[in-house]
Amino acid sequence: MSKPYCYDEIQPLSEPYLKLFKTLPRGAQKPVSVRALASRLGVSVREVYSLLSDLAVKYGIPVCGSRRAPTGIYIAVTEDERQRGLAILRAQNDTLQQRIDAVERADLGISRVYDEMSEVLV
Repeated sequence: MSKPYCYDEIQPLSEPYLKLFKTLPRGAQKPVSVRALASRLGVSVREVYSLLSDLAVKYGIPVCGSRRAPTGIYIAVTEDERQRGLAILRAQNDTLQQRIDAVERADLGISRVYDEMSEVLV
């Protein structure tokens, strides 16, 4: 599954990515919350999510999360941890696809109908 890396192919991490990388726990035993990461790094929660995504996509680091106790973000170090993290990402993808489908088929005038309904109820 994993591609062995040649050290010459690995991109060095720039400052915000390096700080986040050093802060992330290795393994799922003690994951850390996104809020805690944001606080430690002095950035917004939104910025942490962006950096986490980049660590995975641009740098190939297996950043995963857990929604079951213990909850939080971690770097997967075993195949089981990777598979649990992937299951969560796939579920999020399914939910996001449902939202995309709903927006695509939504009537663009529906908000006016709800505006009118809410005026009548007030």
